[in-house]
Amino acid sequence: MEPRSTIRISAVGDIALNGRYNQIVNAGNLRALATSVAPLLAGSDIAVGNLEGPLTTRPSVGPAWCFTLRGHPAYAPILRDAGLNVLSLANNHMMDHGWEGLEDTCTHLRAAGIRYFGAGRSLREAREPLRITVRGLRIAFLAYCNVSVLSPIYADVDRPGVAPARRSYILADIAAAQRENNVVIVCMHWGQEHVRYPAPKHRRLAFEMIAAGANLIIGHHPHVLQGVERVAKGAVSYSLGNFVFSEEDWQGTNRKGEHFSMPYRLSESARRAAVWRVVMDGQGPVLDEHLVPTYLGPDLLPALDRRPECQTEIARNRKALSRRGYRLLWTIQMTRSRIRAILDQFRGNESIGRRLLHLRPRHLREMLQVLIREWEQLRGVE
Repeated sequence: MEPRSTIRISAVGDIALNGRYNQIVNAGNLRALATSVAPLLAGSDIAVGNLEGPLTTRPSVGPAWCFTLRGHPAYAPILRDAGLNVLSLANNHMMDHGWEGLEDTCTHLRAAGIRYFGAGRSLREAREPLRITVRGLRIAFLAYCNVSVLSPIYADVDRPGVAPARRSYILADIAAAQRENNVVIVCMHWGQEHVRYPAPKHRRLAFEMIAAGANLIIGHHPHVLQGVERVAKGAVSYSLGNFVFSEEDWQGTNRKGEHFSMPYRLSESARRAAVWRVVMDGQGPVLDEHLVPTYLGPDLLPALDRRPECQTEIARNRKALSRRGYRLLWTIQMTRSRIRAILDQFRGNESIGRRLLHLRPRHLREMLQVLIREWEQLRGVE
């Protein structure tokens, strides 16, 4: 039997309610999401995720050629009924619809009784920890974003936005929160999309965060599952994948003012995610943790994934973090992923061989830049 001072946490990755989720709203079937998610989070004292995009009906404020996300405000009470009670807002899509979109999101979440953190009207507010108490235990939540985008998303002294993942901010905020709380949980929006291994520099930062007083680090943004590792008395999950995410036919306008349509489709790996189940001692140490695989089917409702290969993938990702020569392994995987992404930009339905026929000098230059950048990171140049 667990001592009374333990807390049970369920963490998930990206929650984006765009695209086909709007069709669910229009069809009057919103509760399907709550019905699907609630069993996955049952029994948790805290269920935390990353809300990838605002809940608003306002238009986008970013460049017309940028992919933007938003969810219908009607989803706020649905997320609550699904069991989510804490949401991070520190991500690269939360400011897609400006300060007004962020403000709408906060209003709708408050009305639904969901707590949030990681964004605000100023840098001070965005960095302010969310403090909650569970059975007398004080828990602090912090969140930061480490993604480069074209539009301004990061909070400043007198500018609204999300909390930037500046190392000095993170370590100072953790140390301050640790002095006043029993448990410190940090959400990090970081990493390279569609790469299943975390960057060595992010692992180093995670170790520093644990040393500064963080007990749990929850990662998201890469859209695929990455590994989990225990560090001292804490634990890090580098990416929990797409817990709720939609396919979409995105309409935009390029820099020449020409209209275009770009289909976004979820790959098999982008449909696989997990719920991170963690049991923590009231004074901070992680007592137990494991990943529960989930899958986004054709209806885009997350469900348990019982296929044996899912557990195999989870074990492989975890084991990779302890391998000698990890930095070389990551560089190889990262380079392969980026080259594949470049190739997929044109004639993505053709074979690799046929796509190579369409290579142009600019594609070769981009690949060379990728190789140089990853070699520099391998050598420790950041």
